[in-house]
Amino acid sequence: MCQASEEYAEATFDNPNMTLGGLLAPWPWERGLQLVQQVTDWSLDGDTLRLQCITDGGEAASVAIQLWKPQVLRVRLIPPGVSARSDLGLLQGAPQPFDVEVQEQDGQLAFDTGAMWVTLDTRRWRLAIHEAEGHLICREHPEDTNLRGWLRALPLGYRRDEQERLSGSVESFYLTPDEKLYGLGERFMPLNRRGQRIELWNFNTWGASDERAYKNVPLLLSSRGYGLFFHTTHRLRFDLGSGHHSSLSTVVESDDPVMDFFVLYGPSLQDVLSHYADLTGRAPVPPRWSFGLWMSKASYETRQEVEEVARRLRAEDIPCDVIHLDPAWLRPRRQADLIWNKEAFSNPPEFLSRLRDQGFKVCLWIHPWVPRDSEVFPEAAERGYFARRPDGSIYYYAPTIPSDAPNPCGIVDFSHPEAVAWYQRLLRRLIDWGVAAFKTDFGEAIPEDAVFHNGMTGREMHNLYPVLYNRAVYEALEAARQGEAVVWARSAWAGSQRYPVHWSGDQRCNFPNMACTLWGGLSIGLSGIPFWSHDIGGFLGAPDPELYVRWAQFGLLCSHARCHGTTPREPWAFGTQALDAFRRMVHLRYRLIPYLYSYAHVASQYGLPVLRPMVLEFQDDPNTHTLDLQYMLGRELLVAPVFEPGT
Repeated sequence: MCQASEEYAEATFDNPNMTLGGLLAPWPWERGLQLVQQVTDWSLDGDTLRLQCITDGGEAASVAIQLWKPQVLRVRLIPPGVSARSDLGLLQGAPQPFDVEVQEQDGQLAFDTGAMWVTLDTRRWRLAIHEAEGHLICREHPEDTNLRGWLRALPLGYRRDEQERLSGSVESFYLTPDEKLYGLGERFMPLNRRGQRIELWNFNTWGASDERAYKNVPLLLSSRGYGLFFHTTHRLRFDLGSGHHSSLSTVVESDDPVMDFFVLYGPSLQDVLSHYADLTGRAPVPPRWSFGLWMSKASYETRQEVEEVARRLRAEDIPCDVIHLDPAWLRPRRQADLIWNKEAFSNPPEFLSRLRDQGFKVCLWIHPWVPRDSEVFPEAAERGYFARRPDGSIYYYAPTIPSDAPNPCGIVDFSHPEAVAWYQRLLRRLIDWGVAAFKTDFGEAIPEDAVFHNGMTGREMHNLYPVLYNRAVYEALEAARQGEAVVWARSAWAGSQRYPVHWSGDQRCNFPNMACTLWGGLSIGLSGIPFWSHDIGGFLGAPDPELYVRWAQFGLLCSHARCHGTTPREPWAFGTQALDAFRRMVHLRYRLIPYLYSYAHVASQYGLPVLRPMVLEFQDDPNTHTLDLQYMLGRELLVAPVFEPGT
């Protein structure tokens, strides 16, 4: 608790009048906090300003402020007893060489980056960043208190638990009254994050209409032209001016005791996304064929069913490049040991060759778990390729595959280089047969108490795991077919854009869920992931012809397009009128492929999404800041899907 809180606690907690006002205990918001109070010494080390500080609880901590380039600043708070950690695997860029020149006057430190003017009050810690012309970009907000001086926002600091162990870190930033906020991953909620409270912790969301997300990305963008990227894999909690504590602050609480963040200055949001891509890696351009139609169902059950779908697609003049096979390509209750179900899909090399001769690529569904009763399990278990419990035993997880009873599985440890090589060998046999892509499903359910080869626990690995999982699969494809690799990924974290493409996961078949799906797509684009798709028609249930056509009109005007769901999604299943409408739209899509492919190169070079929220293209028009049921496809095409039946 800060000093002001302690003084008020003595005066009020035993006062019955104050107790009647609800002051029954010390302010829990501040329990265990050590907040950076002042700078006791500082030094320069090339591009880094190193600060020795003292907290309000009298502890010594250090802060490093590093200039990466004129528009990018890194801030790291290191609590006592914690050493500066190595890279988490999220950063791909490196700082430009700089020699920072610091001015000191009247307790203020200041330096010019060439694009920003950075100031720090050393007597009562507060960091502020302005444009070169003096306009505020962003600043910390330690003065956000209630009338008694108790904190509404949490200034830079760290937290200790009841046993005095480090348990997290905190930071807060001032929000101007008209400021809008965006990003933080694929969130199926209105695009403007202002007023929301969000936890960044990957979930199997079982739908697409709440705050939870498959794809969390710790990148927050502001309509004022700056971004904040939090360099961590731990759970993060954001209060974005919700009013729960404050309407005027962004409050960030991390389970990571090291608060490590980057300030990215545009001033355009497009510039901010480009800076983020410089930091965490650029998305490669997916193969041209991936921009064609993908046809799928959960699940095609036999080879004969797939071959009939392929025949009918050609007969009905529905252009299509990819047919996807969901779990039925694997043996029952053997998901996902990567061993082909030859009873349902006989002679896989010949089957794949026949489809290839008809112009179809094949994508296979996988997940990152191996059943313990599979014949490939013993080797991996013996060699230590699965995540462990704290006692060293294999950590078994029973995934919930629809229509299958849970089967205990080992969690492939993608932090283990030998485990990655083993897994890629299993994939390579399928690739050599002719498989062109993998749908990398799941990846969100990493237990917090699991232990991994690289020394991380599940608390640290949970959000990072999908990056490692998708990298292993993507690199297996890239090694076999250079320039032709593509995955169809559900879960993500910072850096996942390096392994495209991502899709929105599972949603119900109705108009409101279609709108939520669009929100997710626009949000993930403002989180640095430029290639995105979703299940045309919705996933769970049977859309009626009107919903199917409206969803197809939306879905076929995204970066990638796939029909998929628990019931048939082939257009002829919805009647002649729907088939004709779908045919017109899919032919339009194929005429647009050169346009989409051109913007794929723009996405790769600059980090900009193919689906662009209106605010990204028209940032200077405040009318666009909350306009989130339409979007730009590239720069030239405005898309306004229909979200009301009978329209």
